[in-house]
Amino acid sequence: MVKIAVCDDEQNIIKELTLLLADVLKPLDMAHEVDSFLSTATLCKALEGGGKRYDLLFLDIGFAEGELDGIDAGHLIRDVHRNHSTSIVYISWVDRLARHLLPVGPLHFIVKPLSRQEVEKAIALYLKALQIARGGGGGGGA
Repeated sequence: MVKIAVCDDEQNIIKELTLLLADVLKPLDMAHEVDSFLSTATLCKALEGGGKRYDLLFLDIGFAEGELDGIDAGHLIRDVHRNHSTSIVYISWVDRLARHLLPVGPLHFIVKPLSRQEVEKAIALYLKALQIARGGGGGGGA
């Protein structure tokens, strides 16, 4: 069972991404569960003290003024919650923010509007990282 969280302040993006994930994961016969969050505050509260753990997190960057943005939420997840196992896929309307994400160690970055191809790429990267983490290859060499 893959546990996925989607955090975006746009309900339509959450709905669209949830449907895309179901569509992409179905042919892979991969059981999954998706939790959705409309704010980084509710996401971070769910993660506090190891309360919830997710395998994969789709995290928007831009949120309302005064709310923790996705980049800061990513730092909180990595540095405060010491969670380095959740794969983070950032999503945003603005692609120039991508360079600010490197310290968080994201798996992928998707520029909105969402596309099935980019969600498929994120899932493929997640599965490859999972295989490598389990010692299942990914070799190659320099």
